[in-house]
Amino acid sequence: MRKFILFFSLLLLGQVTVAQNFYYPNGNSLDEAGMGSGQFSSTLKFLKNQAGDPITFSWELLSIDTNLIGSGASVNFGVCDNLSCYASLVGKQFDMTPVSGTSQYGTFKIQAFAIAGDAKIIVRLRVWDKANPSVSDTIVISWRTDNWVGIEEYAASAKMSVFPNPASDVLNVSYDVNELTNTKFELVSVLGNTVFQKELNSKSGTINLNISKLPRGIYFYSIKGANGKSILTKKLVIQ
Repeated sequence: MRKFILFFSLLLLGQVTVAQNFYYPNGNSLDEAGMGSGQFSSTLKFLKNQAGDPITFSWELLSIDTNLIGSGASVNFGVCDNLSCYASLVGKQFDMTPVSGTSQYGTFKIQAFAIAGDAKIIVRLRVWDKANPSVSDTIVISWRTDNWVGIEEYAASAKMSVFPNPASDVLNVSYDVNELTNTKFELVSVLGNTVFQKELNSKSGTINLNISKLPRGIYFYSIKGANGKSILTKKLVIQ
């Protein structure tokens, strides 16, 4: 009986943790592909409650994660609510058009103005009741180009290891990657200084490094792709 009560209590605690203050017919997050220049993401809708009581929603940007793959890759986008679209978001707060009833919604969607290469953006927004700002939720919209799934699979398949770790004299680096175009191995100090860099000339192999003259401390070794983005990063200790 004690185990059952504990399980039930944890279950209730989990429900409280994920509870939302507003009503979302399809959830308070969006994750989809299809991003392209001039395109809109799907629309995320929400109400004050299932009855559709009157409300004016206010919101602000919490964070934006922009991930780009490919030489010259870039993305320019804005966030749209039920009133307008906004390209300048940092440090600003916005009020939506008031809604009432179950056929009018507070809404969010992303507009891609221009995209080059492959990209993925994750936008986190805080939305609240303008009349009662303490009642708020966090909304997350993740949008990516169609090719991004393949890129993530490539990153997940990359393998790299070092021996020994910790190391003091010679470091042996083994790697296995699927793509060679401008792919590099890089060793960086904890202060961000690059102490070694080598372009990979085969999809798998071993790199032998003499590290005896490097200061003791923590380093990070990475495989980096064509745009300098780290595909895989791990920690190394030199002693």
